[in-house]
Amino acid sequence: MKPGKKSRKAGRHVGLLPADQILRKPFNPFTYFLKNYFGQSSEEQASRNLERFESRYQNLYERLANVPGIDAQGLRDELARTKSVLGALVGIVYLDSVWEHRCPRTVPKYHPGGSEPVLL
Repeated sequence: MKPGKKSRKAGRHVGLLPADQILRKPFNPFTYFLKNYFGQSSEEQASRNLERFESRYQNLYERLANVPGIDAQGLRDELARTKSVLGALVGIVYLDSVWEHRCPRTVPKYHPGGSEPVLL
């Protein structure tokens, strides 16, 4: 399976988190996976990437309500709490967010499709 591609086995998704020994950037495997999952592209405008992120995030949030055998509300609450962290890892920065308060020195310096992060 190619890196970043998802496959279904027994109703579960499998995503790869490839490590790149050349780049050696913190969180790089997670950033790679999240950019793929949220449909982010450096060739798209920042507004289009933000639209995709919001749409796919909302889809994930809604789908969590239907997963049997888990604390769905707890997972949804945690997903809502960490939305800014997920966004920051793909280059979308929300003003006054968890990410901004916890990791002010590691906020991305760029956004796919632009030279500045998207600030919301």
